[in-house]
Amino acid sequence: MKRKSILTLTLVSMLSTVVLIGGCNSAKTTDKNAKTNIEQSAEKVKDDVANVGNNIKYTAIDLKNDIVNAGYKLKDSAEGKKEYFKGTETDYMLGNDRVRIYEYDSADKLQADINTISANGMSINGADVGYTNKPYYYRKGNSLIVYEGKDKKYIDQFNTTLGNTIIP
Repeated sequence: MKRKSILTLTLVSMLSTVVLIGGCNSAKTTDKNAKTNIEQSAEKVKDDVANVGNNIKYTAIDLKNDIVNAGYKLKDSAEGKKEYFKGTETDYMLGNDRVRIYEYDSADKLQADINTISANGMSINGADVGYTNKPYYYRKGNSLIVYEGKDKKYIDQFNTTLGNTIIP
């Protein structure tokens, strides 16, 4: 009788060991799969955020509110529009400097216009537009913002509000 109990106990121990070892290997595989799934999900979220950032509606009014809320005075420009780009243009004055915002209804149209800016930022679509200083070009959502000044405090504010320039 004792022999059967010992044999049963040994058999149960061996079975438990096999299940435990198999379970550990399975857990390692599950951990690997979980890590891969997390990495893939993180990459998808990153791509989705970039796409949302390119497709958000950012208007001239939004820009004006952002600049005014930062403590600066932004006035409507009395000068006529230059229409350097195909987006809907709104012009403001920030101190003595002009700020132009071009709004687009698609990211593709915006990117097409951005592609017409020369590497040095001084010409658009191959034509010299008469800038005396290199303007600062920014993209936010569906808009292209052009700051035609060189005041450091305004440049810093644009970098904070809009991110880095698109033409270094």
